[in-house]
Amino acid sequence: MKSFLTYLKLELQSYLIRLRWLSPIPVFAYLCIHANNYLTSYLAQIAPQLPNRWDLLFVVFGDQYYLYLGLGLLFIFLISDLLPESNLGQMKLLRLKSRKKWWLVKVCTLFILTLFFLLLLLSFVSVTAYITLPGTTGYSELAQFEPMFLNLDIRFFVKLQPPSPAIYFTQNFGLLLLGFFSFGLILLLVNLITDRYYLGLIAGFSILLVSYISVSLSGPPRWARFLPGVHLSYVQTIPFRYVPLWHSFLYWVILITATISIGLLVCKKRDFSALQDNTEK
Repeated sequence: MKSFLTYLKLELQSYLIRLRWLSPIPVFAYLCIHANNYLTSYLAQIAPQLPNRWDLLFVVFGDQYYLYLGLGLLFIFLISDLLPESNLGQMKLLRLKSRKKWWLVKVCTLFILTLFFLLLLLSFVSVTAYITLPGTTGYSELAQFEPMFLNLDIRFFVKLQPPSPAIYFTQNFGLLLLGFFSFGLILLLVNLITDRYYLGLIAGFSILLVSYISVSLSGPPRWARFLPGVHLSYVQTIPFRYVPLWHSFLYWVILITATISIGLLVCKKRDFSALQDNTEK
């Protein structure tokens, strides 16, 4: 256990303390400014009701363009080089003396990086909301009269009694955390199997594309429920949830469990000593 935690600490230091983690700052700042202008300028022209701080969280963490074309692409870029291992990483594996522990350290590192990414975004949005919007404990007038403008279920306050804003946001945040973590695991698994950095990157971008297409389909068809996009956030382009919430959480748990298990099986059959430095490929 001590060796596991030591290796995990080294991995986090290696992947968190680096210049590429400065790249989210301008992206997050832009999303916050754009979403705030959407609430205070654009919606003010068509909806007289006032927004509050919760609304900015709902917009940034629920808009499909933000999630796929901004946050998703940025996240895949940030975690894309967790594998293949460098020569130094192979030396760490030899010292760890366990392929299972090595893979689980990679998985834990990815999860912590995913959580850090979303918490960093949350801090940017929270500060922006605190500065620019009024604060209330409940839903704003805008949310109650025009929920679909804020990525809320259109049936809220009419046919369905919504959970509190904090619970709703927590549910949506949990879906995003599990979803982005699953996308990262698929990227890791492809890199582990192929030992090619660019193939994992292509796989990550592809899963984002497939997810985005799945929420843009007309209908949508029943088979779209088996694609990840339907489960990534509380609502998608269709402004109501047509899949039970627990189905989405179960979907991610099954996908995460399957991906980790496949990774463990691949690790048992790989000859890591034969791998070359990924920088040489």
